[in-house]
Amino acid sequence: MTPYEYQQLAERTECPKLPALERLMHKHWVIPDNDEKDVAMIDPVRVLHGCIGIATESGELLSSVEKRIYYGQPFDYPNFREEIGDVLWYVALLCNALEIPMEHAMQCNIKKLQKRYPDKFDTELSVEENRDREAEEAAANEDYSNIVTKACECDPEAALRRTFQFNTCPSCKTPFSDRTPKHCPECGVAQNG
Repeated sequence: MTPYEYQQLAERTECPKLPALERLMHKHWVIPDNDEKDVAMIDPVRVLHGCIGIATESGELLSSVEKRIYYGQPFDYPNFREEIGDVLWYVALLCNALEIPMEHAMQCNIKKLQKRYPDKFDTELSVEENRDREAEEAAANEDYSNIVTKACECDPEAALRRTFQFNTCPSCKTPFSDRTPKHCPECGVAQNG
């Protein structure tokens, strides 16, 4: 197979550009909560920004380790510490974009790991075939409402950042929430209320 043939075969399975662009440019992804009365209004551009930033900054962390291990350069600890902060900034951005309290993400992660490794890390339990993904997910999400409630007690605005009452602009049908400005961000038409 030539490189040209490979490129042609690879292109055959690429996602069509127009539908992907339309999904990206759609102003909000609407994600219903369990009761489907409230929804999270997710901005895909912010989600993409967070994901790209995490990948980019993680690459810079790896580059520091690569330089030390493979090229014998001194380990640049101050820069490494700075890059960790940059990763955390993008994690916070992504949590904000997805309306996920960071505390929830942290606690879900620990609960999942506690379910996977009841005592401590075990190589045997880390093998994919030995994992119980359903039990891990259930453990990670069992206290979700308590975490959100606790976050709301600490920060009265947290409830507004997590869930919204679903409305649409009467003119352009853009989804918006109660915290949306008095004018539709898409078409500028005044909103009721």
